[in-house]
Amino acid sequence: MALTNIITNTGITPDLRMTATISNELHLKLRDVASLRNTPWVTYAGSVNGSGSSAVRYRIVGLDGYDSFAASVAEDTDIEGSGTALTKSHVDITAARQYLLYSITDLAVMTGTQGDLDPYRIAFSMLGSYEARFAELHADAASAATNFKGSAADDFSVDLFMTGLFELEKAASGRGAVGPYLACLHPSALVSLQDSLRNEVSNLIVESPEAGEVMKINRFDSGRVGSLLGCDIYRSSYINSNGGARENFMCGVDAIAYVDGTPTTLAGSAEFMVMDKVLIEMDRHPTQNVTAIVGSCFLGVSIVDNDRIVMLKSKA
Repeated sequence: MALTNIITNTGITPDLRMTATISNELHLKLRDVASLRNTPWVTYAGSVNGSGSSAVRYRIVGLDGYDSFAASVAEDTDIEGSGTALTKSHVDITAARQYLLYSITDLAVMTGTQGDLDPYRIAFSMLGSYEARFAELHADAASAATNFKGSAADDFSVDLFMTGLFELEKAASGRGAVGPYLACLHPSALVSLQDSLRNEVSNLIVESPEAGEVMKINRFDSGRVGSLLGCDIYRSSYINSNGGARENFMCGVDAIAYVDGTPTTLAGSAEFMVMDKVLIEMDRHPTQNVTAIVGSCFLGVSIVDNDRIVMLKSKA
């Protein structure tokens, strides 16, 4: 006898089962939150909080050996009219507003499972967004470098890497940029460098332990992939592209500086918190049953010494 009224999963799904179950945790899309904010290669020039201005003046002066002594014609030569001019300059760095805004309904929160979306999980995620924005602004600043090598027709190579080192070593009429050095490369440039290293034969570079580290897939959350000839190599997806060329860069310390600011006194704000450099506010819209999560920060990043940085252009 044939069975009838068989209970099947297909039959009960519309009323008794979900089309798909929900995993216990949210799984994150690939992201790049690596920034150089807390490394020796970005100088913190200060906060605009309580400063009386939205800009910070980064002052540069030629002291402590920039100028050398001159020989006197004779031991009693009057040098009163031969004063040494003080070499000085400045760069003004302005902290500009940066923001992020999400809105979520009450029902979207209510139906969530453990580890799902809610206003506080969204707020916490803005810490990563701050580092991502810093990396974007850092790359934008580096794109203003006045010294550059390579072109849109060039694959990034060991030769281009060496050219960057040479440029920093002979900067400022041979005075040389202060180390340690950093090379910040777009992923496509990093792959080209790895390929170039693979084709190096019987020399100091390819036989060094550092070269082996660069060839490994060992990227850390910091973005660091290793070092080559003492120059640290970082990977960043935020490196700019202009005219078909990736604007990778190599620099020493004190080439780039940044300023910031964080609102702390908020008259009339119902709920807010400060996480690191980010102000998070919850803005309630009861007529829509919606909570808006607003992140605010103030950032400015700029090259402060072009002698300490060189752009290394490569094929996009």
